[in-house]
Amino acid sequence: ISSSTTPSCQAHPFLPSNIGSTINTFYKENPFKGAFLTCSIKGCSADMVAQFIASKREHREEEDRRMQELEDHPFHTMVKKATRGGELSSELEGRHKFNIDWSRSLVFILYGGLYQ
Repeated sequence: ISSSTTPSCQAHPFLPSNIGSTINTFYKENPFKGAFLTCSIKGCSADMVAQFIASKREHREEEDRRMQELEDHPFHTMVKKATRGGELSSELEGRHKFNIDWSRSLVFILYGGLYQ
């Protein structure tokens, strides 16, 4: 069998083994850039978690405030009867929308990368 008819044995550039090898080479050849990149990602990720938790807490506090306002309303008993058993929370609960503060995230990217 001639070599021209056999399929090429070259690996695809996006196989996991090639990606891992590329990343490994990058970290060996650029240790400071690699450290900056890694610490920046870690700092930004930690801040994203903190932003999400704070946003979730604010959302919950806003829902509690709205529920308290409804309970304090003079027509609260009429609203309770109209909702069949007083389940107001199911009608008021909305999806929590998480907005990222990108300027804060940029600060943590730079802080994480430069602090390393």
